[in-house]
Amino acid sequence: MKKYIPLLLIDLAALAVILYTIWLGNHDSWITSNLSVVGYWHGFSKWLIIWGWITAAVFAVYLIYLAKIFGVNSITMNSFTVLGGILLLVGVYLPYQPEPYPVLSNLHIACSFLAPVCVVGAIVSLLVRLIRRRAPFMGAMLFLMLLLIGIAGVIFVRCTIITTLLEVYVVSGLTVFMTLLALIGLNWEEKDAPGEKMEGKS
Repeated sequence: MKKYIPLLLIDLAALAVILYTIWLGNHDSWITSNLSVVGYWHGFSKWLIIWGWITAAVFAVYLIYLAKIFGVNSITMNSFTVLGGILLLVGVYLPYQPEPYPVLSNLHIACSFLAPVCVVGAIVSLLVRLIRRRAPFMGAMLFLMLLLIGIAGVIFVRCTIITTLLEVYVVSGLTVFMTLLALIGLNWEEKDAPGEKMEGKS
């Protein structure tokens, strides 16, 4: 049971991110607004910046943890992880006020969109690597990731913009997905003989 404690602590931190996202998003409509609007139109910019730091830290730690339990040291995964954190932090500091700051607002949108894409890229990089090594359940996990991406796409198309609903879905979906992936890794590790832990760079 001791080896599940790090996962539990990370999940508790991720749950805090989800609750924080919900709290911040509740200051406006979930369907027609988003955290950027709440932050820079309704006077919650400091809270948005705090959200960005916490979210970037939690998901970076989660990705590092996944790489560790699967014994994978991937340059691609590491690059996506670092880039995702940087983009999120840059994004929350840039003001989202299209009329006075159109260029900065567009950069804010771009960073906010690309940050979760980088997290997904890091996870897919890990999954592809594990599939090549014939790790169990990884094909199913890749299918699940594609399904989650598809649902996110439907939410985006139906709402026509990035909404709080989509933002809550993304942080919640990634948390659940990475928890499942970590549990697979932890239970699979029990069956591995010493020295069989996967390593390598890509």
